[in-house]
Amino acid sequence: MCSSDLATAPPKTAAQMGTTLNNFVYFIMAMYGFFGVGMLSDAKVFFAAESPLCYFTVFDVSAEWFAKSSGTIIFFMLMSPFFAGVSYETLARISLPINLLQLPIFVQGAFFSTTTGPDGCTSPYAMPFNLWIPQVALGVAMLVWNVMALKEAGGISMVQAPKDGATYFCWATALVYAVTFGSTLMIAPKYFWGPDSIFCYWEVNDESGVFFGRILGILMCCVYLAPLYAGLEYAKLAKMAMPMNMLFLSYFVKAAFFMESIGPGHNALLPVNLWVLQIPIGTVFLLWNIKVLRETKSGALLF
Repeated sequence: MCSSDLATAPPKTAAQMGTTLNNFVYFIMAMYGFFGVGMLSDAKVFFAAESPLCYFTVFDVSAEWFAKSSGTIIFFMLMSPFFAGVSYETLARISLPINLLQLPIFVQGAFFSTTTGPDGCTSPYAMPFNLWIPQVALGVAMLVWNVMALKEAGGISMVQAPKDGATYFCWATALVYAVTFGSTLMIAPKYFWGPDSIFCYWEVNDESGVFFGRILGILMCCVYLAPLYAGLEYAKLAKMAMPMNMLFLSYFVKAAFFMESIGPGHNALLPVNLWVLQIPIGTVFLLWNIKVLRETKSGALLF
């Protein structure tokens, strides 16, 4: 079957899928859901020095912001089968590059970072070992399981979604959040957006900030570009983006007016807080998102 046939074929239901795919999706919903909710609510409480799950002993404001944004994408990506109609197979296809790209970052945390536990962890219940080491093993297992699940479901191949009424909105979103911010965060967040950058969003960006910045970049690229490789329908991506855009706008406002250690930095190209400029961008995307969902077959904004 050619990729165009796959793109136009109706998505398989959970009952039609094999047990490997179902079990994989159930597991990532539980495991990544736990980490996603922790990051979405308060990553510093869940994963910093005072937590029993002490992954980082130093946690700066950029790490808190990046972690909350990452948790937002993780949560709504995992919940997308329930409110956006995303099939388990499509979710597994989106998960594959995420599992692949985040593995080297886990390795860095396990063996090359200096602000990870257990040294520096203050909780009496903290684990007596670097939690990134078992995270590496878990990441390898998840990657292998992901590959096995997709092979059972129909093979590992790139599937491009057909155009629909949400296509241009999704392309614009991908251009800003995946191509511009996502790729640069994935490559070198401190260089592009840190204290020495001409586009300084953060005056501090330590190891935790770089880590969560890279995770956010991976998630942005893999989710917003999913119609081009995972067959995610543009209308369904627009439906997924709706709650994310609502929360992202609030995060932009918080960074613009209520957070410390943000730009402009000493090398800033513009002598302004770039988060203030991010607010109208977020507002435009939110209003466009609402318009697209009203005009497409997605109908209701959420369910």
